[in-house]
Amino acid sequence: MVDGIKIPFFFYILGFCVIATLGLISNSAAVIIGAMIIAPLMLPIRGLAFGALYGNVLLFRKGLIAILVGTLLAIALAFLVGYLVRFSAFGSEIISRFRNLLY
Repeated sequence: MVDGIKIPFFFYILGFCVIATLGLISNSAAVIIGAMIIAPLMLPIRGLAFGALYGNVLLFRKGLIAILVGTLLAIALAFLVGYLVRFSAFGSEIISRFRNLLY
């Protein structure tokens, strides 16, 4: 447990990250949207917002730590799954999502 983050949170991160990564690799928008639905990061985002709104430093800190740990874990897992699958070309889903970041 990391500063109040419970074990199921890590399993949800693992599940949504693997599903989203495989959805990107298989070029399936439906799978990517399905992964977004089970992503557990909305509760820490709300905790961060309410902590900032009410001046609750403990809630703000817990939300921030959960977001940072979850995001870093998701990036590491996506890298690992992408490395293990070793796809040779990017599909249109990856290109369109990356293009949205640039423009």
